[in-house]
Amino acid sequence: MYNLTERTARIGGTVSNCRFAKTKGVSAAGRHGARDRQSAVPDVLAHYGVVALLCRARNPDRKGKVEAGVAHAQKTPLKGLRFEKLEQAQAYLDRWEARWADTRIHDTTKRQVAVMFAEEKPNLGELPLERFFP
Repeated sequence: MYNLTERTARIGGTVSNCRFAKTKGVSAAGRHGARDRQSAVPDVLAHYGVVALLCRARNPDRKGKVEAGVAHAQKTPLKGLRFEKLEQAQAYLDRWEARWADTRIHDTTKRQVAVMFAEEKPNLGELPLERFFP
């Protein structure tokens, strides 16, 4: 939930939809029927006006796109690093993103990531006046 709200603020707008690999990630009830962080996801999506798109089971063409980002984040750039504070980790990631992630050539599109984001940014929706707080 923190990641959804933080990412939305950091990119400066909202997307119209978000793809999820697992249905339970966007269900209204958490594990064992109790409200937990995961069960707040539908509220976060509604607050930012985002529609959840669920991947069909056994459909690797769609699910692979969702999980590829997770695998990439786990392999780089934080693998093996430890930080005392979350702010230190975020500062490291900001530098890494500016120096490496944004400047690299995307494998599928063969275009620079930062250039593609600059083209897509005007299509982002407006942020709500208030951030989401559960």
